[in-house]
Amino acid sequence: MTNATETTFANSVFEQPWWLDTVAKDRWHEAVVCDEAGAVIARLPYVADGGRVALPKYTQTLGIWLAPSVREVQRGNDQFALQKTIVHDLL
Repeated sequence: MTNATETTFANSVFEQPWWLDTVAKDRWHEAVVCDEAGAVIARLPYVADGGRVALPKYTQTLGIWLAPSVREVQRGNDQFALQKTIVHDLL
């Protein structure tokens, strides 16, 4: 995805499409996981640089954004198991 808009699926300004277009034009991509209804529940923006994943200049952090419904505390290991599955799908 390369479009200079803003997304609600970001933890910080450094994960916004407009920022990534500024510091890594045509080199950034994103992995997205959706639920059964098609709603985005996880997003991982990344920069491809010569066959490796890199952090672009002037960018403090890039990371996984998880929907609030995925982050809410659940009993037992259900929450951890769900998050583990989602992260596996992103990677």
